[in-house]
Amino acid sequence: MSLFWRVLGCPMVPPVPYTRFHLLTVIFGAVGILFLTCLLAKQSDRRVRTVLLCVGLFLVLTELIKQMLVLHVHEGQYSWGNFPFQYCSVPMYLCLLAGALKDSPVRKAILTYLATYGLLGGLIVFTEPSGIFQPYWFLTLHSLAWHYLLAFTGVFLGASGMTGDEKSDFFGATAVFLVLSSVAFGFNLLFWGASHGEINNFFIGPAISPLAIYKTIATNYGWYINTPLFMLSVIIGAKLLFVAQQFWHRKYFVETEALHAASIHQEE
Repeated sequence: MSLFWRVLGCPMVPPVPYTRFHLLTVIFGAVGILFLTCLLAKQSDRRVRTVLLCVGLFLVLTELIKQMLVLHVHEGQYSWGNFPFQYCSVPMYLCLLAGALKDSPVRKAILTYLATYGLLGGLIVFTEPSGIFQPYWFLTLHSLAWHYLLAFTGVFLGASGMTGDEKSDFFGATAVFLVLSSVAFGFNLLFWGASHGEINNFFIGPAISPLAIYKTIATNYGWYINTPLFMLSVIIGAKLLFVAQQFWHRKYFVETEALHAASIHQEE
């Protein structure tokens, strides 16, 4: 068992963002996402459920290994920055939930969340990967695979036409985001003392955000000013992805259905 953890805990020098290694991972990830989407995307509820359950199970199993490895490399001291309720962690729960739930407004809201807010979290690896590249090979590869799967899930759901494309659907996804943010903040408060102020799920405080400009805002004006600004920027980013998804749905699915209906009418 010790050999197993030594292999997984093999150290590395964290790659510098925007170098050749980063570029290669971006190309590999983009190609993989497009390939899997073309291979698996289908207007089939059964297909969508199967993919979501497989992704969710993979994420849960690899997260368990990651958590045990983090304990191993920190010699039994828990790293609260790895608490499994980060913004990019919750899709593993939602994939399993959406794969198991019957069709309902709640399930539709979760699917739309995964295709917008979840996709937004996955895309971070393409733009600002400093938090992705770790000092251990397994943790770096796990983080890359994790975020690529988030991006794939969002693109796959959009391409499968199983998410909402009305304004009310985005409101539902945003409600999911707000509920999850509230739970994350609750964990931050609950474990604030035990973590000595280290825990910062969703980067919404009370700890100072480590994210670029938000760190500056939180340091200079307080986390309570930074948090609503950060959450607003996330909502705007998800909204932009939702608009792109709307365009895709109406351009592809609506036009395809119209052409199909027209061909049936001609045959009659």
